[in-house]
Amino acid sequence: MRQEFVRGKRRYILSLDVDLFEACVINRHWYGETSRRHGRRQELFTDLELAKIRFTAVQAYLLKRGYQLPRHLPL
Repeated sequence: MRQEFVRGKRRYILSLDVDLFEACVINRHWYGETSRRHGRRQELFTDLELAKIRFTAVQAYLLKRGYQLPRHLPL
């Protein structure tokens, strides 16, 4: 699962993956379009359901902080 968020010129990418050792990994990456400010965080989970709950919580937090889903142009 992967979700992108936008707030002005700031971008945030949130993804939920399963690695080779069957661990669930939430990757969080934030950056600015025109600046060098960025960061990254990883969280490991052994249970997929707990990872999904955390993924949903981070989504809600980002929306509360003013991030929005990007608008995609139709093809």
